[in-house]
Amino acid sequence: MTMTLSTERNKRLVRSYLNALSSSDRLGPFRYVSRAFRLSGGVLTGDLDLEDAIKWRQEFISAFPDFRIEMGPGIIVAEKDTVAIRVHWTGTHLGDFQGLSPTHRRVDVPICAFFRIRNGLIDRETHLTDSLSLMEQLKGPHADIPVQEGAEGTEVKPTAMVEPSHRFFVPPENIPGPWWESLGPDGR
Repeated sequence: MTMTLSTERNKRLVRSYLNALSSSDRLGPFRYVSRAFRLSGGVLTGDLDLEDAIKWRQEFISAFPDFRIEMGPGIIVAEKDTVAIRVHWTGTHLGDFQGLSPTHRRVDVPICAFFRIRNGLIDRETHLTDSLSLMEQLKGPHADIPVQEGAEGTEVKPTAMVEPSHRFFVPPENIPGPWWESLGPDGR
């Protein structure tokens, strides 16, 4: 199969997965992922396996029951086994979300998501989310970034990876690890 056919197939897979995330079938998206699936980044506090990703998604949908991924014309690129896409998600905050009681506010949050495809299924999903924008939309302008416990009980604000024009914030523990180092010499 040529690279073009393979990358186009991978893009279709990611689009189908994202469409399924917006559907009322809460487990539907997981038919597009492998059993070794890992989810990280965004508003997550760590790396989740498939079982934890399903639980997290159910909790997230409880907080934002009208959650939708808006792809629009979006940017989607693929190279070998990796697909990157820029989209945004919308939803109304109607349930507890990371300790924040419902605000009944509607949010619109840009994200960049990266997917690794293995054997025709999504094996890895990593997000870069504009968390500052999300917190401002939920709590109002100048919302504090959650304080985390530091060394020896001290409180520290996490350092961030920030892209100036888009204000993407990723707490250090959510910065994707070098998963590519686990690949063999042939890239698999």
